[in-house]
Amino acid sequence: MLFTLLMHGVLKSNIKGSYGGIQLTNMTMNENHSAEFVVFTIQALRLIERTDPRRFSVVQQELRYIANTALLSGGAYKKATRRCQIDFLRYRCARNQPGYEWYLAFYACTIIHEATHGRIFRFGIPYNEKTWLRVERLCHKEEERFAKRLHSEEYDFSRLCPEFDPTWGQNFRDQSIFEKVKNIRARYREVAAAKK
Repeated sequence: MLFTLLMHGVLKSNIKGSYGGIQLTNMTMNENHSAEFVVFTIQALRLIERTDPRRFSVVQQELRYIANTALLSGGAYKKATRRCQIDFLRYRCARNQPGYEWYLAFYACTIIHEATHGRIFRFGIPYNEKTWLRVERLCHKEEERFAKRLHSEEYDFSRLCPEFDPTWGQNFRDQSIFEKVKNIRARYREVAAAKK
């Protein structure tokens, strides 16, 4: 309880913007990307709102904060603070770069995925060894449903929302922290190469 109160204080003291009642906060030491994070996140939220108002309503209900923070994955949900954590550098793309719309849609899919975790928690379904695979499959399905509403060729659905791979999550869970860091670094290099 005390940790949750402290975390709320930290989140509130780092708010950089908001949209639809969701506070956008930067939890990294690097302030250089703060403004970019806010603009890109607002654009992703607007894309969700415009394309799929029902899912945008779920995002508003389930997320109090979207926080830019370094992660071992692209996103995570923290139930105690109703916080969607995003590793913004994984999604970051300059407006004039090719693929900008795709990265924006990919980012929106991640926000929907994490908000779905919140909705599932609210229904009383825990996230543990017995349920994690089913929960991840449901979150992926919501991403997929949103992605199918995007009709532009820019989005390339098969890349935006590839088929659910249950082995990835299990493999990730079984890795040591050193293996996770090594794999995440390799993923960052892939993302950087794809942006060129």
